[in-house]
Amino acid sequence: MDKNWIEEMVGRLLPMFEERQYSQAGTLVKDMNPADAALVLEELPQQKMPLLFRLLPKELAADVFAYMSPESQELLVQGFSDRELDDSIMTRLTASNAGS
Repeated sequence: MDKNWIEEMVGRLLPMFEERQYSQAGTLVKDMNPADAALVLEELPQQKMPLLFRLLPKELAADVFAYMSPESQELLVQGFSDRELDDSIMTRLTASNAGS
């Protein structure tokens, strides 16, 4: 994906987060293919990554996580508390693996 496109998406998302327009941010990303969404997620500031990840539909979130680099996956996981990790990522990954 074009670096300018990724930067444009991040530039659109950040003000949405600041204005607490979470529904709009989720809508912007939910129709992206998982690889593109992963690239956008990886370009966000670390503290915004879990927020956007939580906005994704479960299936898309699992696919996006799989496309992320190991370093970005680790940053995302660190952004969640232990409980959020159990409730969000693990549930999504388990559901994704069960469907395989």
